[in-house]
Amino acid sequence: MQTPPVALTAGSDLELRLLHEDDAAALQRAIDESRDHLTPFMPFATADPPGLSHRRSWIAKSRDAFRTGQRFHYGILRAGEVIGECSIHPVDGRMASIGFWVHVAHVRQGVASAVAVALTKAALQAGCDLVRIRHDRANAASGSIAARLGYERLGEEPHAIDAPGQTGTSVVWLLTRTV
Repeated sequence: MQTPPVALTAGSDLELRLLHEDDAAALQRAIDESRDHLTPFMPFATADPPGLSHRRSWIAKSRDAFRTGQRFHYGILRAGEVIGECSIHPVDGRMASIGFWVHVAHVRQGVASAVAVALTKAALQAGCDLVRIRHDRANAASGSIAARLGYERLGEEPHAIDAPGQTGTSVVWLLTRTV
């Protein structure tokens, strides 16, 4: 997989971009304001230490991982405000997984779907033939996005439970590049 661009557009009003240290407060605010919404499925919502020093460190590590091609994290911005985070994780030379979360005030507005489209396109343009979405079985919203975008439901597989709303079963979806 080649390195995707450091900035992407998603829909008409969303920007996905590499986060900077000065985004730490806005990212932490989005997490704090959405904590109840995120806690069931996102381990970081309860496991990450509080405070900006951890968030700044996480951003620095994410930037390093981007530069070295290990994984590609983006902030989701609407009108310049950080409203979530998303990522592309290379699995191997042919496949990448995508993931995303959105501030609770912006759910059910098409943000996650637009982000998933942008990440999928970026992964395909970076040379992946397969793009995967995995989510806990209880997270029906993520499944509906994958289905709506034309991902094929491959089945289920066990995963470690690391957030309180998880069942321990992942649903796996795959989109294959078409020629």
